[in-house]
Amino acid sequence: MLVEQDGVATQRQVYASPPSQSHSWSGEARVSRLLIDGPRKHLLTVNLRGRDNRSLYGDSVGVDLGTAALRETVDVAKPPVQFGAYTVDITRQRAGGISYGINWAGLGAATFGMQRTACTKDVALPDVGRIRGTSYEWLPSASAAVPLGKALSAYASYVKGLEDAGVAPSYAANANQLLLCDPDEPGRCRPPPQRQLCAAVRSQAVDRW
Repeated sequence: MLVEQDGVATQRQVYASPPSQSHSWSGEARVSRLLIDGPRKHLLTVNLRGRDNRSLYGDSVGVDLGTAALRETVDVAKPPVQFGAYTVDITRQRAGGISYGINWAGLGAATFGMQRTACTKDVALPDVGRIRGTSYEWLPSASAAVPLGKALSAYASYVKGLEDAGVAPSYAANANQLLLCDPDEPGRCRPPPQRQLCAAVRSQAVDRW
């Protein structure tokens, strides 16, 4: 609803969106080996991961219902709405990795990992065509925890991953382009890597009898 300059009349509009669909699957397979060496426990893990996501969605359609007074109730017949073609948005990711963890009784624990991943973003836009980008990345991770007392411990972690940011809308300056891509390399548009670092001190209650 848009209010006219006189503050009394209003321009009535309604927007409708077509039904959207989304289908996805993900899975992981891993093999681990635990070795015990006195107060130390060593854990070696190899894993394979995969995920697919397929979405269908379309643009909203606006219908002008005319002008009416601000407090007037507008009773109109259901307007005819014709939706356009759907956008097909597909994300595929495959990854393989290895990690090593050690837990030393009384001293702390640490884990180190590395993954190699391939992530593809494939979007088919009506009247524009197909936009496709693939990112191949090494994704390291590390974490450590150290006890500071019976009820207090410190830990820190670092992880690198990929961000799936979608496609810019048709009214934007970078319309119909994969987001967060290098503008100097439009032909190599691909999901960008992101990094996260975390550190904290944790306390937990201890029962006393």
